Parts: sequence; structure tokens; C-alpha cells
Amino acid sequence: MILGPRILLSPLVRQFRNKLFHWRNDRALTQLSAWYVPVSEAAHDAWMDQMSKRQDMYLFVVVERSANQPIGYCFLADISTVHHHARLGIAIGEADFRNKGYGSETMRGLLTFGFEDLNLERIFLDVASHNLPAIRVYEKCGFVTEGVLRRHYYVGGQYRDMRMMSMLRQEYAALAAVGP
Repeated sequence: MILGPRILLSPLVRQFRNKLFHWRNDRALTQLSAWYVPVSEAAHDAWMDQMSKRQDMYLFVVVERSANQPIGYCFLADISTVHHHARLGIAIGEADFRNKGYGSETMRGLLTFGFEDLNLERIFLDVASHNLPAIRVYEKCGFVTEGVLRRHYYVGGQYRDMRMMSMLRQEYAALAAVGP
């Protein structure tokens, strides 16, 4: 587990199955980062089994510590042991916990894990250009925009741009030296 002042990042376990199923079927949440496709319980269970077997991914459930309540999920995926990079993703699934610093705290925990424990050189992500709250969190945590994939995906009846962002180990080290 990865601990923060208000959150812990717990490995994916069956007790969080129903919350994850709900978040994966939340149209508004899903459309912040991808297209919406309803997920059946059987497909969700198969997905959970597949994720637990991947060797290039760490998937965590974000748990609010004081209430011991799952509020979202995050991951480092496509981890390259050759190139020392990984793709990051995060979703605060519970609306009541958004815009309250939980995303930033989760990001700091993932970045520490990635750079200090996994010895990564680069952590990257993609974010829908219309997801301004997420972009603000990423920039606040030190990510820089590398480029934009124009009209990259179709969601909610519109073609949307995708912003590519990353952080390098030296940028993380400089931020870590300053503190939160």
C-alpha cells in the first residue's frame, strides 16, 4: 500500500469490485477520458482478472483513510523495464471527493512510487483537452504538455483533442526537494 495524509492506494482486490464496476459504467466520469461503452458484470470480472495478471501494470484503488471509503482508482501501466517509463492514469470516481485535493495527493503517491520505487525516468499521460480540472491537477503536480493529438477521439457526439503530458525524473526530484 501507498499512504498519503488522507488517502491510501490499495492494490486492486475483490472487495472493491462493485465500486470499480460502478465507476466504469458512469457515463459522465468515463467521458472525461474516453468514449463510453457500458460494461457488463461478466466483462468487468474478466477485466479485473486480466488486470491482476499483467506484469507491466500496477492498478490501485484510492481509499479515503478516515472513512475507509474507496473514492477512485489510479494506475501505472505499460511499464517498460528497458526504457524506464510508464503511462499514468487516475480517476476520482466519487463526485463528492473531486476538487478537494484528493487527485493531487493520489498523483504525488503514484509519482513517488514510480520514480523512487520503480526507478522510472519518465511518466507520461494523455488527457482529454476538455478535462480542465484534470489538466490543472497534472500541471500543479509538475507535468508539462508535450503536444496535442487533434480530434483524436469521438465522445459525446464530438471529436475531441487529446493532450499528451509527461514528467521526467529530474523534474520530479526538483519538485520533491521543494515539497508539496
